[in-house]
Amino acid sequence: MKYFFIIISNLLLFMSCSIGATQKVFLTRMDVKEDCKLLKKYLRYGYIAYDENLTLNSELERIDEAILKDVDLIIKKQKKIEKKDFERIISDELKKNILIEDLHLNVMGENQNYPVFNHNSLYFTEIYLKKENNKFLVMESTEDDILEGKCFTGNERNLFMTIRNGNICWRYGVGANVLDFILIIGYHLIKFWRI
Repeated sequence: MKYFFIIISNLLLFMSCSIGATQKVFLTRMDVKEDCKLLKKYLRYGYIAYDENLTLNSELERIDEAILKDVDLIIKKQKKIEKKDFERIISDELKKNILIEDLHLNVMGENQNYPVFNHNSLYFTEIYLKKENNKFLVMESTEDDILEGKCFTGNERNLFMTIRNGNICWRYGVGANVLDFILIIGYHLIKFWRI
């Protein structure tokens, strides 16, 4: 028995699937349903930004149902689902339902990584902005020359939605498309572990 992994808050969590070394692997609806139940539990109790994301999107609470609905569309046509398609569906649903891009979440399949977000690493400043009248205004900053109320004129791709003191805001940062070597090392080490 081998597994695919979900990374939540730098912890590798296992989702079980019987798979062969190179052959295509198909899952039953029961396999998928059980893994969806585990995923929901792992998200609720292991994902650091679960509550904040739930505040922004109540559909996150029903992510298992959304995944099963997508899987059922494939099973209805093909009578079964390939494991790699199930991994992709999980990643796609996470992309739709996780609104705060924080990189504590990733789906790693047997032969492929399914990034939930566009960047592999994010580097943040201590600059927080609020949106008023389609403009971003500084609401908090540790930088002496960036004052509260100052209008942001940079690239909005560098603003990442978050929650601060109970309010929705944006944090200024930079995304990098560099693989986090710790995750890669962790993946290769943990590949040999069994539950």
